[in-house]
Amino acid sequence: MRLLSKLLKDRASTLLWFMGAILVGRVTGLIREIVLGNLFGATRTADLIITALTIPDALVNVFLVSGFSAVLVPYLLAQPLQSRSREFWRIALTLVVISFFISVCLLWITESVMSIFAPGLIPFQNTEVSIFRFVLGSLPLTIASGLLVAWLMSRNSFVFGGLGTAIINIAVISGLLIGYIAGDALVWTVIGLVLGLLVRLLVNLFASARNQLEFGFHGLSCDVQLGKTLVLAAMAMSALTLAPLLFRAIVSIEGEGALTLFSMSLKLIELPLTVVFWSIGFVALPELSALYGQSAQLATDRLEDNLIKAGKIGIAVFLCVAGLADRWVELIYGWGAFTLPQLELMSNAVSIGAVGFPLMGLTTVLLNDHFALKRYWAVFLIVIASLLMVGVSAWSGIFDRSIQVMFMCWVTLYGFIGLSLWISRAIAGLPMIKLQSSLLHWSVIYLVSVYFVLEALADSLLGTIGADVLYITCAGVVAWIAIVKTESRV
Repeated sequence: MRLLSKLLKDRASTLLWFMGAILVGRVTGLIREIVLGNLFGATRTADLIITALTIPDALVNVFLVSGFSAVLVPYLLAQPLQSRSREFWRIALTLVVISFFISVCLLWITESVMSIFAPGLIPFQNTEVSIFRFVLGSLPLTIASGLLVAWLMSRNSFVFGGLGTAIINIAVISGLLIGYIAGDALVWTVIGLVLGLLVRLLVNLFASARNQLEFGFHGLSCDVQLGKTLVLAAMAMSALTLAPLLFRAIVSIEGEGALTLFSMSLKLIELPLTVVFWSIGFVALPELSALYGQSAQLATDRLEDNLIKAGKIGIAVFLCVAGLADRWVELIYGWGAFTLPQLELMSNAVSIGAVGFPLMGLTTVLLNDHFALKRYWAVFLIVIASLLMVGVSAWSGIFDRSIQVMFMCWVTLYGFIGLSLWISRAIAGLPMIKLQSSLLHWSVIYLVSVYFVLEALADSLLGTIGADVLYITCAGVVAWIAIVKTESRV
């Protein structure tokens, strides 16, 4: 046990704990999609349920995993130990009060909010609008949980963000099953969602108390600058997490069930994206912040290590996801209400989306590097500008609004953001990120891999089983090189 405790104190173990917690949350989310998709298929009912779940999902990504934590964790760590609880409660109470008033305003325009998230489902029935009001009314619960997760992360307790998501997913799955039996899936799913949000908040309160959070009323925060920083960080990160919502809304115009097919395909991309790359980025954030306090060159060296690791792991994940896309889709969604053409469509979409994994990894690491530098305004401008450019192109339907095109747009978005962050960092006068000679070799390997996978050449040459073995073996080798063979210079 002593040996285990010692091992769990190092940086790699912290990353594994965080990845494990996020994995639990995302796996339960995948189970939720499996239950939903196989019970209801690509129908209006499924579209409505996904739209209802979209709102808290988006808020979880913005407030629990990214925006609040990126700002509050460094801020709390900079406070004297004896005053951290007081500062936390002043900020938390202020934001919860604001969220309550925002929630009240959203209740008055519920139908308009629904139209933004799913314009293809217009017109909405009165009962559907009434049910959605419960979802919008749960905003303060999400904000409060996000703040508590930020406190826990400042105490190096990384697991509760992912475990909290698992709690909600389990509650939603229960609601789906009850609703399927009772014949009113939307109502019971929303009931499960709200109960899950409440239980997650209680768990985070208990965990925070165990991590030295002293409860008490200390008034409201008057730190306007901190408030602006929180809003900027949350909005900057929300642009990335809200991008799929934009593409989902555009896809809904294609007709009933298109929103569901896009969401089911996206879930297979989001699982490795959040478990692997977000974990690498957010666990590295406190360390990068500390290194920049010592030396910009030391921090840049660590950034280069993380970029190399993220790029190689991105190739490995691409091989696993895109190479076996047909098998994943058949295994997860092929035993329920989806038709064979719908399964083939989802498989193609997953393969296209997986092409962007290396870009997603690099972009996530660069985002957290900017957060470590407190360059929130630069991140906000870059992400919003990229989202507007890609979003307007997707909405205008220059090509079409199909599921495959929306995945291409999503990958393009990450490419624009990553390149812009790289340029922004260079313009700021920070040490240059050195491109190693091996980068060209890995780029060629990746491009060849993409060609082989998308053209199904391995399947033609080796057969289905042989191709699967090849992809898994190559992915394992690349992942081993990325994790084991990569040597840190810091």
